[in-house]
Amino acid sequence: MNRILLNILKIIAVIAAILVVTLLVVFIATSVEGYLDDKQINQAAERKKETAACKASLDCWANRQTVIALLLCKKNIVRFANYDVRWTAERFSDVLPKHKWADKDNGIVRYFGDSVQLQNGFGAWQNYLYSCDFDPSTQKLINIRAEPGRL
Repeated sequence: MNRILLNILKIIAVIAAILVVTLLVVFIATSVEGYLDDKQINQAAERKKETAACKASLDCWANRQTVIALLLCKKNIVRFANYDVRWTAERFSDVLPKHKWADKDNGIVRYFGDSVQLQNGFGAWQNYLYSCDFDPSTQKLINIRAEPGRL
C-alpha cells in the first residue's frame, strides 16, 4: 500500500513539475514577446523621428535615396533622345550634381545636371540640361525635364 501511495505521489510530483515548467515557458515567451513588441515600437518611433529630422534638411533628404534617383533619372533622360545619347560625366555621382526643393512640404527633391549630349538628325551632339523631381520617401520619379543648354 505504501508503494502504491509513493508511486501516486511521484506521478503527482511529475505532473506538478510539468505544469510549473509549462507555466514558466508561457510566462517567459509572453514576456519576451512583449519586450520585442516594445523594442520594435521604440525602433519604429526612433526611425520616424530620424526621418522627420532628415526631411527638414535638404542635403540629408536629397542624399537619402540619391542612387535610386540617379538610376531612375538617367534611365528616363535617355527617352528624350531621338537618336543617340552620350554621357559626359566622368563619375556616376556627377550625373546629378545639384539638388533643390521642388516641393518642400511634400518632400519632393529636384535633382539636376548637364552631363548629357543628345544627337540630332545631322549627327551633331548638343548639350542638354535636365532635371528630375523625385520623392525619396516613396522612391518614385515625379517629373523629368530636358532642354538644350548648360548650367
